[in-house]
Amino acid sequence: MKREIVVVGGPDLTYGFRLAGVGETIIIDESDSTRVGELSRINGKIIFISQKALELAGGHAEILREKNIVQVIPANDYSTVKDLIKNTIGFDVHVK
Repeated sequence: MKREIVVVGGPDLTYGFRLAGVGETIIIDESDSTRVGELSRINGKIIFISQKALELAGGHAEILREKNIVQVIPANDYSTVKDLIKNTIGFDVHVK
């Protein structure tokens, strides 16, 4: 079974994954959490979600975990993301 990947988090996290080839991203951060409702519609996917976005998701977080595979990326720990991107596209991406 092939599963699609969705990345949920702030702009810096989602842009990095877009560069790595992930097609679907949802930007949720403290300045704009209006897209939280979209999370309940995701079904049967692999979700990489930042710790902050998970906190902002509130009650939607349990719905995500019931219907998807969810991997939380700890706050400010982008070293794993950098390694993933480097291995995928062949060069470092620096987030400022």
